Amino acid sequence: MHAIDTPSTSITMPIISRCLRASSPSTHKRLACLILATFCEILEDPSGMSGYAEELVDILIGVLLSGQSQVRGVAAKALGSMVRHLSSSNAILEGLLDTLQTKLISNSITSVERSGISSGYAQVLFSKENFSGNLLKLVTINRIALCSDDTSVQELAAECFQSLYSQMGTDVLDNIVPSLLAQIGDPATRRHAINGLTKILALRSVSRELLPYLIPRLLLSPVTEENLGVLSSVIKVTGEMLHLYLHTLIPALVRELRDSSNIVESSIRDCFRSVFKSIHNISNLIGEIASRCDNDDVFWRLESCWMLGALAEERK
Repeated sequence: MHAIDTPSTSITMPIISRCLRASSPSTHKRLACLILATFCEILEDPSGMSGYAEELVDILIGVLLSGQSQVRGVAAKALGSMVRHLSSSNAILEGLLDTLQTKLISNSITSVERSGISSGYAQVLFSKENFSGNLLKLVTINRIALCSDDTSVQELAAECFQSLYSQMGTDVLDNIVPSLLAQIGDPATRRHAINGLTKILALRSVSRELLPYLIPRLLLSPVTEENLGVLSSVIKVTGEMLHLYLHTLIPALVRELRDSSNIVESSIRDCFRSVFKSIHNISNLIGEIASRCDNDDVFWRLESCWMLGALAEERK
């Protein structure tokens, strides 16, 4: 396929803009998005788009907010193709990220519209390897999306988180995880924040970094029923890595059993059962429990026997 020159751009862009207007049929919009995405890939001189980029970005945002599912996906890809040609310091890119963030936190858009905006965010993120000074904006948007009440938005945010993690490493954890933990402490945002946290912990590379940070904090004595609930949710999605933390996790839970109330005791035993059901390396778990069966402490011996029985129940 041949490259497209600047004169061709000046003819084609106004036609694409008209086809993307709200009054156009969805078939026209879809075709225009496909053409725009292809056009951006083969453009000879990306600077030839500069006079049209701002208008097209605004129009594509409108398409993402539409209820036409067959159009939103291709609109998101077209947006990503356009962003690929914008420098990290470009005012249009910065304005786009601000718009995406504003829309995601807005209470006036529907779950369908929020899903469209998230698709656009994902394609923008995947389109470039270097966002330079805009990384923190991308992290902020990701943090908002992770706590969405829409499952599809959360799943997209988890994919985006992995991309950010590959670019920023532990810096992205420092920017997102403390905020998630703070929201877990608020009853109004607790459920969505736990869902967001478990989505990113399901990524093995992330759980390896996060579990040493999370487990001690969730088991601070005296342990609370709320923290135990979070811990149980975390355990359910990190079974592949749990064997590395048994030497910390099991003694801490047994320690809390000694003086716990009936309600907290039930939550502690639920955590144990989550471990027994979720852990992948079962031999390490059996070895850890068995090593305590001849402990000088009667309480430890009794709890070790209970653990072996509970393990057998959960894995039968």
